[in-house]
Amino acid sequence: MALATLEGLDEYERRIVFAPLPSGNASVAAAAKEAGFDSVTFHSKWELVKGLFPWFLRYRSVDIIGTGVSQSFICHALARLMRVSLRQLQVAHGGTIENHAYGRKRHLNRLPVRMVAVSDFVRDKLVEHGVDPEAITVIDNFLSDAQRHEYRPRAPYDPREDRARPIDRARVKVAVVSRVDPIKKIDLLVDAVLEKGLAEFRFDIYGTGGMLDTLRERAAMLPNVHFHGYVADVKDRLADADFLLHLCPEEPFGLVILEAFLTRLVVIVPDAGGAGSLVEDRTTGLRFRADDSGDLCRVLDAARNLPAAELQAMVDAGSAELDARFSEAEGLRRYREALSATVRGDLPN
Repeated sequence: MALATLEGLDEYERRIVFAPLPSGNASVAAAAKEAGFDSVTFHSKWELVKGLFPWFLRYRSVDIIGTGVSQSFICHALARLMRVSLRQLQVAHGGTIENHAYGRKRHLNRLPVRMVAVSDFVRDKLVEHGVDPEAITVIDNFLSDAQRHEYRPRAPYDPREDRARPIDRARVKVAVVSRVDPIKKIDLLVDAVLEKGLAEFRFDIYGTGGMLDTLRERAAMLPNVHFHGYVADVKDRLADADFLLHLCPEEPFGLVILEAFLTRLVVIVPDAGGAGSLVEDRTTGLRFRADDSGDLCRVLDAARNLPAAELQAMVDAGSAELDARFSEAEGLRRYREALSATVRGDLPN
């Protein structure tokens, strides 16, 4: 998401990515270099200062979009020291540890920094943890124009099409793309199948996490529940499904829901969290009561029996929402607007 945003903000003479050294196999710095950006790595605050110094020395006006609280303080102090005019955005993506994801952000109330929340859910969490609401702008995540070419669309929900399940009443294929961690609530689906059987459905769960082995054991005797772990071709598998099911009621956003909109796949989400705020019930998808396995079963059964025309209408509405609210052009417009609304400071008269 950061690189997609930086790619679109092409009005700058230089665009540079500052990234900590990777703790695993993934490297933001390597991805940035592959995308053609200058990239600087650091593993301490002092190394970040040294990495920033030549750029603050070179330019009298700098814009920063960051995700770490200490990074914003460092940039603010360095700009004051070097008499650089600075605008800063701090992006809050949310996370599982609330004090880390939201609570620390309140310290930025003391700086001329505009907070970007990726959803209304994240905004409410920030306010709950003491962030000044007047300093927050909601900017939804988006799919870049380049990403849109990576997805194969699903066949229409039309009974005249052989591949248009579930209209032919064969077993309905439900995809779940998620980490398999406690907060993601994959266990709610296993509970629902254990309680109700849901033999009309096939559930394919794609993703890894700390609960994968435990839930695989619980589901070992369930012939319609399949844990696949990580798969490289998940985009194609989405296009072969009938519904996307998202289970987490505390998701800060839910980018996979946008991917389902792009795939032209009906989504089923809880009525809470960032994921719930992306979907209007019976208009752009379907919603069930969060953490309620019985209501999940009710909505799944209702989805299986909806007319093709109603399913296709939801797909069309989701696609329209993707083009309007979650487009690259709209996301970049809002980032530019947020930067313009940020007080440019630290450069003396």
